[in-house]
Amino acid sequence: MTAPTTTPASTGRPGAPPTRHAKSLTEQIVEAVADAADTSPHELPPLYEVVDPEALNHLFASNYEGETRAAGQVTLAYAGYEIVVHSSGDVTISPLDAAGDQHE
Repeated sequence: MTAPTTTPASTGRPGAPPTRHAKSLTEQIVEAVADAADTSPHELPPLYEVVDPEALNHLFASNYEGETRAAGQVTLAYAGYEIVVHSSGDVTISPLDAAGDQHE
């Protein structure tokens, strides 16, 4: 069984607004899946076929005062992987077959 991979939040500080050069949540997802699959991000299917990237980017974005929104997570399947996006900005990726084994 392959251990899940976690990609840390792009800012490095919980609750901090993203920097100008920070990668979006959807960019983090695509790059992390490409790394896990040992392929180019351009070889993966478009993420928008699974989830609305703009909505996902805004879901856990800081509010207008720069404060972190409520805690939570979103789970989705993409390119053979289970992706869990945490409100902290961390992204956990597990192969779908391994993710299924964890729930038993």
